[in-house]
Amino acid sequence: MLKPIKRLALRSASVFLVMFTLYQCAYHCAAWLAERALPEVLFDRPYAARLLDRDGVLLGARVAEDGQWRFQPSERPLPPRLVRALVTFEDKRFWSHGGVDLIAVLRALKSNLLHQRVVSGASTLSMQVMRLALRRKDRSLNTKLYEAWLTLGLEQRYSKEQILRLYMAHAPFGGNVVGLEAAAWRYFGRPPEELTWAEGAMLAVLPNQPGMMHLKRNRSALKLKRDQLLGELLDQGELTELDAQLARAEPLPTLRSKMPHEALHFFDTARAALHKAGASTPNITTSLHAPLQRALNRVAERYAERLAQRGIHNLALVVLNNHTLLPEAYIGNVPSLKARQAPHLDLIQRARSTGSTLKPLLFAGMLDAGDIVPSSLIPDVPTRFHHFKPLNADRAYRGAVSAEEALIKSLNVPAVRMLRRYGVPLFYRLLTQLGLSTLKREASEYGAALIIGGAEGELWELTRAYALLAHHLLYPSEAERAHAQKRGREGLTPIRNFMEHPLLSAPLPLSRGATWLTFQALTQVTRPRTFQHGELGERPIAWKTGTSQGHRDAWSIGLTPSYTVGVWVGNAHGGGRPGLTGSRAAAPLLFEVFSHLERRSQGGEMMWFERPDEALEKVSVCDKSGYLPAEGCPERSALKPKGAPFVTQDHFYQRLHLDESGLRVTSACVPITELRREARFILPPSLALYYQQHNAYTPLPPYKEGCEPPYAQGESLEVVTPHEGADLYLPRLLDGSLSALVLKARTARAGEALYWHLDGEYLGLTRDFHELSCSPEPGEHTLVVVSEHGERLTRRFITSSAQPSTLALPTSAQSTLTHP
Repeated sequence: MLKPIKRLALRSASVFLVMFTLYQCAYHCAAWLAERALPEVLFDRPYAARLLDRDGVLLGARVAEDGQWRFQPSERPLPPRLVRALVTFEDKRFWSHGGVDLIAVLRALKSNLLHQRVVSGASTLSMQVMRLALRRKDRSLNTKLYEAWLTLGLEQRYSKEQILRLYMAHAPFGGNVVGLEAAAWRYFGRPPEELTWAEGAMLAVLPNQPGMMHLKRNRSALKLKRDQLLGELLDQGELTELDAQLARAEPLPTLRSKMPHEALHFFDTARAALHKAGASTPNITTSLHAPLQRALNRVAERYAERLAQRGIHNLALVVLNNHTLLPEAYIGNVPSLKARQAPHLDLIQRARSTGSTLKPLLFAGMLDAGDIVPSSLIPDVPTRFHHFKPLNADRAYRGAVSAEEALIKSLNVPAVRMLRRYGVPLFYRLLTQLGLSTLKREASEYGAALIIGGAEGELWELTRAYALLAHHLLYPSEAERAHAQKRGREGLTPIRNFMEHPLLSAPLPLSRGATWLTFQALTQVTRPRTFQHGELGERPIAWKTGTSQGHRDAWSIGLTPSYTVGVWVGNAHGGGRPGLTGSRAAAPLLFEVFSHLERRSQGGEMMWFERPDEALEKVSVCDKSGYLPAEGCPERSALKPKGAPFVTQDHFYQRLHLDESGLRVTSACVPITELRREARFILPPSLALYYQQHNAYTPLPPYKEGCEPPYAQGESLEVVTPHEGADLYLPRLLDGSLSALVLKARTARAGEALYWHLDGEYLGLTRDFHELSCSPEPGEHTLVVVSEHGERLTRRFITSSAQPSTLALPTSAQSTLTHP
């Protein structure tokens, strides 16, 4: 009896084994054929453009070309809550079946036969992916069988996780929302990984009947399905009883959320740059840092509201990381398109008058050229070059100031004199080497006005130029710089002008020594009163402001070892406003940004750049003039860039022969043995006239009576015209301008220089032939002529014309006044 049973069992097992083998062969053969029948690209639909920060956080999005919110599948880990909810609701055996769930097919077949109609389906998540990919409107049995066959190939080509990603990226979620990530943002305003159990459950049931998701209809049915899924998750142990109760209590969303637009100007500019370069990608991964961008957006919005009350409607702000030279925050205009003028315009990329923002670059260039050390004296007296007359912001003159003080106080007259000494063509070349691409004219066309706003520059390029200098201080060698930049760009979308630029690998035209000395000087610029103490009080910040002529542009650029921040404030249409200066309009925003960065770093960054001793060397200079010692002047040490050919000797100290009372004498009237030789700091008369108004100064002592040189006997200086009290008539020319008045003087000393001043303004210098022309406005005038030996004559006169003065000079000929 047992033998027949054994034979029957063996035969049954053999038949089952043969059938199972045949099934496996048929299945794998069908799957192999199906995999080759699959299209190379399953989904060729357009994706919405996205702007992502370095960590993949969504900063902005633009709807796809077909009007759908559809995001490209992400490589980030799948949110565990959403995966559990989705698999529980749609396909409980998703992880075990091969694409077609035979158990579900049999169950559906039985249920449909009993009810004599279709009441249950058997499609798996894999089959739904195939249906979404093929997009066939015909839902006949043949179509379903074809989709089921191709699903076998889908399981062969892709892993389960990849299939789940495809479903999550292309499933419908109601309206024009496609894909789980787009749905999370549109319905809840958050990324999928931040959703609650209730929110995840709602999204899990939605693709089953996407038409149910309407903000005003079918809400009760949708909530019922969501709560039933939450109950299943509770039964599976995914939720605690308390979690389930809290999840059921959560209401459904009532309004669709807006997509983030935290860096909309950067988004548009980056897309335009990619399009210009012939590159196309739906996801733009940037160096921006989402928490910082959001925080500074709020800061900028509040600040813009205050500016609007003063008739100033636009601003721009960028924060560059000095280690990577990439932006971490980028606000091209008032955030949220709230600007009253040109809200869509990215003003970070628009050229505006540079004001005084180029002065530190000139200072560093002159240090490297050996023209100055920081303490070198620069004249600050009324100056005119042809029709160009620069003015200091306070309209005052100091006679002479150190180059460092001129930079700290942003004095225009010394800056113009420094530029003429350095050379406009050389400075022009320096600016282009630092990446300023907006200098479209020849250097000669800009002239000396280049240093005080005569040219235009972009906030992006100006801020990057300062960041480049900081970068070279942080990383001395080319290998270190290349490594830091490469590390900072890993995983980012290369965008020309933002990520890829030939300037980043080119040698810097300024030395590390000159850069450090320049930044040291800029740390002494007086901060806005509100930020002189408190959390920023002890932190060194090198910063510079600038204001264009006519109060049209206000700039402020500052840096620490970690960040360089650039701010521009103004009106997009170029209109000027009172008080629109760098110090009053732009600097407060700059320091608000640094306050936020300080709180964010929590003291984690280095306080200041280490002094590059290998790039600096000491030199002895005259104490007051800052030039190489001569004539026995008191000396002190100064720092200069190593190798800089600083050879200029002092010419302000003079050796005088004095008697015991301190009067000047000569060997003609005093025995040589009684002469006392002494080196004194003596300025030329034109400089001394203003210098002594601001500084303790001992002028050149007079000669002892009877000891004057032959030329000093009697009247040695005379103003020939105009006479004292003269009333002069100046006719107007055909073009409406006044005819010139010729001023004449004579001196008894051959080759002596005379300095001419009219109404407190410097006209110029004459030597040998003392004649000078000018066109004073009608009215009372005072002429002062000073000789290089200190003699001074004053003449007062009156001018009049045939009609009221309408003197109008071309823009290039008008006095130039820029503010710090």
